[in-house]
Amino acid sequence: MKNGKIWLSMLLIAAATFPAFAQVLEKKDSVSSIPSSVMQLIKPACMTCHSDQGRDKPKNAVNFSTWDQYRPVEKKFIAGSIVSELTKESMPPKRYLQVHPEAALTAEQIKTLIQWCDSIRTK
Repeated sequence: MKNGKIWLSMLLIAAATFPAFAQVLEKKDSVSSIPSSVMQLIKPACMTCHSDQGRDKPKNAVNFSTWDQYRPVEKKFIAGSIVSELTKESMPPKRYLQVHPEAALTAEQIKTLIQWCDSIRTK
């Protein structure tokens, strides 16, 4: 009888936690709506800080790992912020580029990112 109660308790706990567990399994990097040509630029230049692996402050500003989870209005705001940072040449930060020169963006790459952001802002 005691074993039956233990198994029933375990079954109830498992049933109660399954939906949360299923969500964890389904969670994936949701950058699928970012074009691959843009992702090739974002990965080395942005995602070290602006992804699930980044530190809190930059990750909270924009997290490309969860891009598809942002609402359209949030994407528009973030796209505007990205354009602003790129035109001020403040992203990627100079001190980051000193350690990771491969993350530097060319003028053509910046133009590509700005065009992508403009396409988001006009949707």
